[in-house]
Amino acid sequence: MARSRRPNHRASRRAALGSLNGKRRRRPGRLSIILSAAALALLLGLVATGGVAVAGAIVYQQIKDDLPAPERLIERPLFQSTRIYDRNGNLLAEFFDPRAGRRIWVSLKDVSPAVIQATLATEDPNFYKNPGVDWQAVIRAAVQNITGGRIESGASTITMQLVRNALFDPEERFAPTITRKIKELLLAYEISQKYSKDQILEMYLNEVYYGNLAYGIESAAQSYFGKPARDLNLAEAALLAGIPQAPADYNPFSNFDLTKRRQELVLDLMVKHGFITPEQAEEARAAPLHFAEPKQDIKAPHFVNYVRDLLIQKYGEQAVFNLGLQVVTTLDLDLQQAAEQIIRDQIQQIRRYRATNAALVAINPNTGEILTMVGSADFHDQSIDGQVNVALSFRQPGSAIKPITYAAAFERGWTPATILDDSPIEIRIGNRVYRPNNHDFKFRGPIPIRKALAGSLNIPAIRTIQFVGVQNMIELAKDMGIVFLREDPVQCGVSITLGGCEVRLLDLTSAFGVFAAQGVRHPPVAILKVTDYRGRVLEEFKPGPGKQVLRPEVAFLITDILSDNDARSFVWGPNSWLKLASRPAAAKTGTTEYNQDGWQVGYTPDLVVGVWVGNSDGSPMGPIYGIQASGPIWNRFMEYAHRDKPVKQFPVPPGVVRMTVCAETGLPISTPEPSPTAGPNRGNRDARPGSDDARPEGAAPRPGCTPVTDWFIKDQKPVPGPTVAPQTPTPTPAGTPAPTPTPGRSGGPLVMPSVIGRPVQEALEILGSLDLEVRQHTRPGSQAPAGQVVSQNPAPGTPVNPGTVVTLIVSAGGNASVPNVIGRPEAEARQLIQQAGLAVFPTVTYQGRGMGIPDEVLNRVCVGCVLSTDPAPGTAVAPGTQVKIAVRKD
Repeated sequence: MARSRRPNHRASRRAALGSLNGKRRRRPGRLSIILSAAALALLLGLVATGGVAVAGAIVYQQIKDDLPAPERLIERPLFQSTRIYDRNGNLLAEFFDPRAGRRIWVSLKDVSPAVIQATLATEDPNFYKNPGVDWQAVIRAAVQNITGGRIESGASTITMQLVRNALFDPEERFAPTITRKIKELLLAYEISQKYSKDQILEMYLNEVYYGNLAYGIESAAQSYFGKPARDLNLAEAALLAGIPQAPADYNPFSNFDLTKRRQELVLDLMVKHGFITPEQAEEARAAPLHFAEPKQDIKAPHFVNYVRDLLIQKYGEQAVFNLGLQVVTTLDLDLQQAAEQIIRDQIQQIRRYRATNAALVAINPNTGEILTMVGSADFHDQSIDGQVNVALSFRQPGSAIKPITYAAAFERGWTPATILDDSPIEIRIGNRVYRPNNHDFKFRGPIPIRKALAGSLNIPAIRTIQFVGVQNMIELAKDMGIVFLREDPVQCGVSITLGGCEVRLLDLTSAFGVFAAQGVRHPPVAILKVTDYRGRVLEEFKPGPGKQVLRPEVAFLITDILSDNDARSFVWGPNSWLKLASRPAAAKTGTTEYNQDGWQVGYTPDLVVGVWVGNSDGSPMGPIYGIQASGPIWNRFMEYAHRDKPVKQFPVPPGVVRMTVCAETGLPISTPEPSPTAGPNRGNRDARPGSDDARPEGAAPRPGCTPVTDWFIKDQKPVPGPTVAPQTPTPTPAGTPAPTPTPGRSGGPLVMPSVIGRPVQEALEILGSLDLEVRQHTRPGSQAPAGQVVSQNPAPGTPVNPGTVVTLIVSAGGNASVPNVIGRPEAEARQLIQQAGLAVFPTVTYQGRGMGIPDEVLNRVCVGCVLSTDPAPGTAVAPGTQVKIAVRKD
């Protein structure tokens, strides 16, 4: 049985190697193809009838001058290595020729039988029976090639693959010619006569490329699993045997799901050809795969692996590792190393919240150039699957995707002033009822989109996608560069606007770049220039105009909201991690339902940065919002990246205008004002949209109408939002008795009961009976008796599903200890102090420059962060003690 062919993979390599030649290959005439194929068929017929000597002599005489000697299997020259550089010429990595790098020759007797069986089942099941060529497959391929007008099918055996990889130079190796194919057939037959089957299989297993710089089975075993080839088990052997067909695609570090499916296919082939039983295959499918820590010294390893895979897809594995390519990338190594350090520092700070991993992507929104890509907190930390590039992994984005929904609404006539109803809503999904909530379990009644988006409220976002339509939101997201994990993301329903459909950090960051670039899409770019070892330019990136996928006016409205610190302060406070101290910036957070993922994505006119924090295994973090987990990383990296750079305002497109509107309806009540020349964060706080003092002179307020100002699109008539009945915002009735919960085992929805004030054991029994998972933490210094539940998350009355993780805070009794909140934002510090069973002194001291505080002390913390506490951190105090805090004001 012939090995399944790889049309896309081979075609890409042929095209790339053709470009390396510097000339275009002439397509053979149809008559020439037919005659050559007929000669090949004649050769096969003679071989089948015993005329090997005659046929071999005729064909061999015609091509003998170009036929490589079989002895070259042992004597082969070395090739040039490939070097990867950052944009400033700093060396990131060097890919060596196999004999100068990672290849360890191993005898066949020292290879696990599972590897041999998996390789034969995948590549050449009849290896020990055929004479180096599968004649039936070759005849079948010849017919396909004749009808296709070119070499379309290969029918390669293990021996033929060995010939092609070891005896042909890279340019001839993938040449789509009949002559090359005949050479391959003759040499495979000749080698089968010269060497034993075991010798050929041993050479093949030491020659084949397994991806990630691993040539040969021994190097692959060491690189992927940290063990010799003789110790590989069936699950590991099947995974490795599936890689050589397409190493760039079947890369377990960057594409584990696809590689796992390939492993399962190999196991099925092993069952089909009688090497293992179905039971053994099933056991291997379920076996865990423990990858080894890589040992190569590579800077920015996740990015380098990403670039390497791009090169392989375009030029092929052999070209990348043997033709001495010199690759200049878009990466800025200084920014990369700063991001890596900032992530390490933050993860160290939040490990107590069970947050162990993070990723960051930084892109120039005006060109698409990737300046930074950190795929994990530590590439070499196996405990967090550090080799997996989370920037390329699919995770739920939480509320970070909401701006795309609102952008779709703005294209359809809604405005930042449109009023939405933030009140309880029920959505029927089949025979179930979905009751979404806001992150703080409060409802605020009628609210403008400006505050709803800036404050990341869920109910208005759902009402918005109901107006837009799920399909329309998805189409816009795809236009902006989003790739969804699900083949049909419509299945996510309205929850897609709350982050219910998985996306990649790289794609979401790039999509936010569309907002920064006034609606223009620039796809992510990682490579600036590629030359061969002779200096010939193979490719060079030249920035283009991009594609307008969003109206500039719509992009501006989103930017104006996401950069409006006043609009979001009612939720995040005035000095959150969303705000940069040095310049205007637009930003959005995201936290998934069960606290598995924390996001922050934001931008200035010249840089867009996305950050993810969580755990590689998908386990929930502790009680920490996305803004607390990922916000410090985003904020500190943005400040570092913009150091010493001039402050830029977001440009205002000519198609927008500020108008006075009625706050109760969101509709205009005045003529347009002239547009200013600067955009969001213009420095005039009173001129922010929503300020009563910002209305034009002479615009008289109407009875029952509160005048405010906001931005509108000139040529677009505002569409009113859904009718909202006047009401007083009310909190979710968490303090009222909870409805009787439906038992989780029935499959029905649950309403979270209150276990506050109960002994922890009793609380565990109640929650356990509802199929809820419980995690508990103790709070030293609580005034409650030891062992009593003092708080819970989710809050009482919250709709939840069976299996939801419930976090309980349990009193430990005794004295309290002042937590170390120095350097933390004021809001976060208050929360930590209260969680410790203490109180914050009513009067906060705000200190800044010119108040006798040394600059070195001020510079240790960000603006709005705690400078000191009284009592000092770590001091033992009585429960309920008031802690004075001093906060940096400028």
